[in-house]
Amino acid sequence: IESFSRFHKISVPLLCINSMDDMICPPESLPIHRLKNNPNIMQVLTNGGGHLTFYSGWTLNNVSFMAYIFSGLLMLLLSLFKLV
Repeated sequence: IESFSRFHKISVPLLCINSMDDMICPPESLPIHRLKNNPNIMQVLTNGGGHLTFYSGWTLNNVSFMAYIFSGLLMLLLSLFKLV
């Protein structure tokens, strides 16, 4: 994809969320090697989510799937910096 060649130009933090069970954009189609070359990009791969689950707002105990993912990511980052 044409946009993959522009990853090196990203100069602000970017969070990319993809799902292992996405049949439209399967994990093997992601340019992980290009993402790793830019410290401003963080790639998150979830086990489930399909192609539109993040957008459609499935709920887990009345919490949107996106909020669930972001809260897990926030806890990870806080633990890395020993803030929790």
